[in-house]
Amino acid sequence: MRYMQDNATAIISSRGNQAYILAATSIYDEWVRNSYDQQVWQNYLKMSTDDKHWPKEVIKRTKKIDDLTNYTNHIINLNMIYEQPIQNLPEYFVLSDSRGKYFPPYHRADQYQLIIKSISGLQWNNPWQQELSVKNLIDSTSIKSIISTCAGIIFMVGTNSIRSWSASEIIEDIVIHITQSIRSTYDHLNCKTDISICTIFPCLKTSARFLTSNLLTSNINDYNTKLYDISNTLNFTIINFP
Repeated sequence: MRYMQDNATAIISSRGNQAYILAATSIYDEWVRNSYDQQVWQNYLKMSTDDKHWPKEVIKRTKKIDDLTNYTNHIINLNMIYEQPIQNLPEYFVLSDSRGKYFPPYHRADQYQLIIKSISGLQWNNPWQQELSVKNLIDSTSIKSIISTCAGIIFMVGTNSIRSWSASEIIEDIVIHITQSIRSTYDHLNCKTDISICTIFPCLKTSARFLTSNLLTSNINDYNTKLYDISNTLNFTIINFP
């Protein structure tokens, strides 16, 4: 390293080395980004159990990544740091859209463990792509096997749906159907805290149906309000992200 520092000009001036440096720069840059983001999210994961204030940091970090165009197709693989579930702790199943993509598939705390399945593009209902539809996934063999043994289920879904459907359509046609279906199928999930649904994060990515940020924000607010309104009737818990 010292030799390279003392002879940097001579090294870089070589035509062959110039080509190598140009080719290696993007690879090194990606490695640095991966390493840095992995460390950041490891710290956030630790905060979730130690300091209990992770939602605020997750929102800030997720918004920052969404705003940076060079991160659009940049996915961090955290499978290397996941923890395997153990049988003597209750398992909670988290079904999430891309907001949960930085969490490992398993996480263990002192009193519980999480099984996390994150699917980019996941919606409450997608008639055209069933693999991106919660309504269809909860009837799949793999998901049913998890729900049948878990102590509770958390839905971290909605952002993709709210850009394509009105709040009323989502709540009345989908959320009510899904929660009632789970209650009728799994007798052990009969308490209010056994099913939890997260409110929708603020989103400024407009769509063909909601052409302005004001229209989209209004739909999001309407969704969150309706979610609260039916939570007592359908006996599920709301997780509110600030």
